[in-house]
Amino acid sequence: MANLSNDDILDLIDEAKSQKKKLAHITNKSKLSTQDKFKISLCRLFVEYMNEKRLTLKEFSEKTGIPNTRLSELTRYKIDLFNIDRILKYLDVLAKLSPKIREHLSMVEAVLDHPVMPVKEAKKLTKTISTYSKNSSYAY
Repeated sequence: MANLSNDDILDLIDEAKSQKKKLAHITNKSKLSTQDKFKISLCRLFVEYMNEKRLTLKEFSEKTGIPNTRLSELTRYKIDLFNIDRILKYLDVLAKLSPKIREHLSMVEAVLDHPVMPVKEAKKLTKTISTYSKNSSYAY
């Protein structure tokens, strides 16, 4: 970028502005369900991989074997067209190519495998932590 002239930089800005209308943008995230937010976070992995590798949809499709139309829908966050299982199936394919995606999926799996604490125990633990925090000399 250091070798670009001012005119080149202005051209890049104009091009970025013209491409803006093609970007998916979810304006009201407060009305999304937890499931939809999870789908968006999973779709973001496809977008990040595609951008990181500087792939076109066609190249991405050829590399993964995932149909071009599905990748287009995923990278445009068309979450209503997918259930979480389908997105995870496609991410399993992508994980074979990307250690970063593989690590992300391992982390998700570890979180989901975490044992669930009964409500009664969770309330007791919360109360204990709250009491400890009030009596602690450490400032948080």
